[in-house]
Amino acid sequence: MEVRRYGKAREFVPIPPLTRTQKEAYEKFLQAEVMPHKREPVGLEGLFRSTFPIKSLDEKHSVEYISYTLREPRYTPDECRTLGITYGMPL
Repeated sequence: MEVRRYGKAREFVPIPPLTRTQKEAYEKFLQAEVMPHKREPVGLEGLFRSTFPIKSLDEKHSVEYISYTLREPRYTPDECRTLGITYGMPL
């Protein structure tokens, strides 16, 4: 493979694995591998904690948040590509 140089720099800056950054951010957002009582209040956990409890206008009823679980996806990523559907996990 021929490398063309359009500048004066002789050294190359290595490109970091860019998808790793996205993957790490998504894992931090989900915290799927962390036990519910040990999750940090960031990402999905933070969203639920800041939204709940939801109280009725007369404050007689409320919906409390306890924890969330993610079940196994119904299809693999390759099956989703073939079927033309979005890859996801039931929440």
